[in-house]
This record gives sequence, structure tokens and C-alpha cells, in this order.
Amino acid sequence: MVELQKEHYQANAVIIWCFNARFKPALEGLIEELNLGMVDIVTTAGGAKDLAVAEKPEYRDALLRQIEISIKLHGTRRIILMIHEDCGALGGSSAFENNTDKEFKACEKYLTQAREVVEARFPDAIIEMYFCNFKSCIVI
Repeated sequence: MVELQKEHYQANAVIIWCFNARFKPALEGLIEELNLGMVDIVTTAGGAKDLAVAEKPEYRDALLRQIEISIKLHGTRRIILMIHEDCGALGGSSAFENNTDKEFKACEKYLTQAREVVEARFPDAIIEMYFCNFKSCIVI
């Protein structure tokens, strides 16, 4: 077993991310590329989508609560919102007629809406948005 860190830590970011395992290498790569080190990762179907267009208000509330806890317990100031290509929670690429531009624009809109919700609740936070496709993660 790997030795675990017992000491309390400050998270360099809280990341709202989809649980789709196909994109786990992209998430790990982004964490490394941004040199984030310790992060709190909140995984949910659709990633940041439920912050923008939740099927039920409690889905949005649950994500906001996780961000709040990360801020409170781990001193997090940076919030990273992510959505990925071909996300089943968004209907997959087929929901956008397999048109990558159409899919990107819709995801960009969801991320922007999610950012507005998060900014309203946590006005002092640094908020970043990423769309990940099968080639890279693109900052929005």
C-alpha cells in the first residue's frame, strides 16, 4: 500500500468533473499540467452540467455544497468546472448530431451558465472552465 499523507492539507483547487473513466487520463494530465498538486475532486455524471441545467434543484445544491465544503475545510480558492465530449449525461455526441462545433458551443454555454451560478455563490473564488475532447482539454 502507498503511504498516505496524514497531515491536513490546503487544496489548490476543487474540480467538478464527470465520472466517465474514458477521460480520467485527461483529468490527471490537466492536474499535472496546471501543477495543482492537492485537489478536491467532485465527480458526478455530466460534471459541471448540473450547475447550469440541473434536472432537479437538489442536484445543483449538492454540487454547490461540495464546493462550499472544500472551501471551508481545505481553504480552496480555485474552482475548476469541466465538461467533456460525448458525455452521456448530455445525450452524447449524437444529441448534437455528431457535429463537434455544435457540441462544443453547447458545452461552452453550459460551462458559462455554471460559472455564473458558482460566481453568485462564491464571488471571491477564481473560476476556470474546461471542455475536454478526445485530444485535449480546452480552456474556455
